Amino acid sequence: MEPWLCKLSILTQMQSQFELMEQILGKFPETQSFDALHLDNKQRALSLLQSNLRNQMSDLADAFLGAFTDRLGYLKKVDTMDAHQEAESLLAEYNRVRPKVIFPLVKHGRKTNAFLIAEKYLDFSILAQLSLDDVNRESRIDDYMHRYSFDFARVLFSIYLEKGLLLMCTEIRNVQGVTGAKT
Repeated sequence: MEPWLCKLSILTQMQSQFELMEQILGKFPETQSFDALHLDNKQRALSLLQSNLRNQMSDLADAFLGAFTDRLGYLKKVDTMDAHQEAESLLAEYNRVRPKVIFPLVKHGRKTNAFLIAEKYLDFSILAQLSLDDVNRESRIDDYMHRYSFDFARVLFSIYLEKGLLLMCTEIRNVQGVTGAKT
């Protein structure tokens, strides 16, 4: 039986809702840390609204990508030519839309959620890109190298090549004491 949450009409609605939330949040000023004691009631209410929208946006991103994977799983079980064609098309759309759903979370102050969602859906490209911009870059990359090994390393290496950061590979390894002889 087809799960109701992964019907194409639901996916379309979830994507529209996500885009609407992103538009609304884009109209607010960038996230700033305010001392709650120095905010008037209107500012506190606005700050709370922004925070709630950002949290809901993270939850919706996770649910949306989950619905995609559920739909793909369902289509793999259906052995028809139409299901196979839909699965190919849906997989291409899933790969196209995933960064458009995860990266805005970083922009709207939910970087931790972006990492968690990218981990959940095994998006090594997004994990590598987010890690390169992270303060804890070396420890994150080391963690992902241990956790996902070759799958993550292959994607990370291609991103290093693409961005002209190949030297960074040796720097990270040297910092961690993996390469170079000790005297």
